[in-house]
Amino acid sequence: MSRRARTALIAVGAMILLGAVAGIWWMLRPAPGPAETALGCFEALARADAQGVRSCGADVDEQQAAALAAADATVSDPVAVAEEVDGDRARVTVSYTLDGDAHRTTVELRRGSAGWSPSTSLAGTVSVTRPWGAVSVAGIDASVPIALLPGVYEASAAPAPYMTGSVGIAVHPGETTKAELAPELTDESTTAAQAQLESYLGECTAEAAEIRPHCGIRIPWGADAASLTSVAYRVEAMPQIVLTPESASFAATGGVLIATVHGLDANGAEVQSTYRTDAWSVYGDVVFTVEALRIAVR
Repeated sequence: MSRRARTALIAVGAMILLGAVAGIWWMLRPAPGPAETALGCFEALARADAQGVRSCGADVDEQQAAALAAADATVSDPVAVAEEVDGDRARVTVSYTLDGDAHRTTVELRRGSAGWSPSTSLAGTVSVTRPWGAVSVAGIDASVPIALLPGVYEASAAPAPYMTGSVGIAVHPGETTKAELAPELTDESTTAAQAQLESYLGECTAEAAEIRPHCGIRIPWGADAASLTSVAYRVEAMPQIVLTPESASFAATGGVLIATVHGLDANGAEVQSTYRTDAWSVYGDVVFTVEALRIAVR
């Protein structure tokens, strides 16, 4: 065997030996203790690594994972500063920094067949109050209190782009963070609502054999005919909508509508009458969700 071959064989043997030693060390190394487990969870939070948080045994749903990935800031400088172990239960105090401030929290853990894992959620609760409208955090509906992993998030008035207004929220484990949001309507909200209204009223004013309800149309045709055969409309001006979000309502006034009614008189003869109103008005409700602004005519 040549010297080069012997050298290569020794190198391969050394690599195999090192791999075997590493494998044995991996199998024999002690399982992470409570403090190491809790610290690992917070280090994953610092990286915005939801899968890493799951790997340390904590519960993380898809909504929380998506929000963590979009967080404005995460925890930093986590340190396990104290550990209390009682059989298969443990408490670990972790210090960390969030939004420039130092904090401490206690992580409850339990030992199972797979080792130590948090026995309580690492999430905190976000509760945003506002006079009206919906709330979005990282695209998630936060109109009612929701649980999010520690971090700094932006709660925004929704739906965009029909509202403006936002507030920053720092979420801590096991705590409820409350915030107030002051939403404001944008010009796009009126434009969108007007477009919905005109689409609806377009159906209302299609020629028909009856006067459709919930359209703000009142025609005194009974004074000129005994029965109605058809009604044709000409819209000269659509009612203009004004939103009142505080009461989740709207008023649309100032419409101009001309209706031509065909019918029969008491003797069965055909009659035709034309009616005009310069005060065509409709009223209704406004519904705000994270995704959309919708109107509903009463």
